[in-house]
Amino acid sequence: MNKQDIIQKLKDNKDIIEKYGITKLFLFGSYARNEATEDSDIDLVYENDSDKPISYIDYVELEDFLTKNFNKKIELVNYKYMNPIIKKIAEKDFIYVY
Repeated sequence: MNKQDIIQKLKDNKDIIEKYGITKLFLFGSYARNEATEDSDIDLVYENDSDKPISYIDYVELEDFLTKNFNKKIELVNYKYMNPIIKKIAEKDFIYVY
């Protein structure tokens, strides 16, 4: 699996993902940098609709859906709550999905 495969699969599931209030989605980390190994997780950053904050239950449900869909561990991070130092470093890798 490469970043193009991941991006396409995320776009194919956009309707399901958006049901959780996700308005923007970015791939980052080792897959975005083409440095992923077989053990790498898939790192995703999202922004959500401020009128519909994602609940913990929805977050877990979405993460579980993505994990099963990709057969990989998913690291799902809300952009709003990222540590500012980590955010600055990670933003260099961001690939816009939608």
